[in-house]
Amino acid sequence: MNIAFFVYEFPPFVVGGLGTYANYITREFVKAGHDVTVFSMHKGDLPTRDIYRGVEVHRPIVANINIGLLLPMFIPEEVRKWSPEGRGFFGEVFLYNVLSASKLVNDLIRFEKREIDIVVSHDWLGSIGGILSSNGIGKPFVFHIHSTEEGRTGGGSET
Repeated sequence: MNIAFFVYEFPPFVVGGLGTYANYITREFVKAGHDVTVFSMHKGDLPTRDIYRGVEVHRPIVANINIGLLLPMFIPEEVRKWSPEGRGFFGEVFLYNVLSASKLVNDLIRFEKREIDIVVSHDWLGSIGGILSSNGIGKPFVFHIHSTEEGRTGGGSET
């Protein structure tokens, strides 16, 4: 099976349990004979495309593109009330998802003629890219929820 795997954190960028889970489950999929292509957040000087322990990883660079400038045009009023840091984080996550979906649908599938059987997203941080990709290639989408925003932030968001 060919799996497109959207996850915010993936080694060596690991924040917590989500990155640890992604590290182990993708390696187990590869051991079982599946091809896994991970789309994860780019941090520091990591390569934008590499192989990590048998897993192909794509990390689009979102630095120096302040999508937060455009967010007020298309996000709900409640989100506009978030702190500048919160809106900045949401903007980076949104851009990572859109760039990753475009990479999968347009570069890997359209030009490289890659096959994908299923699109998987882990937590809301990778859901936008998974939904866009699944719709763009007409393949099933599986969404895993690992935590709620309330659990993640200790009280959650008003939205």
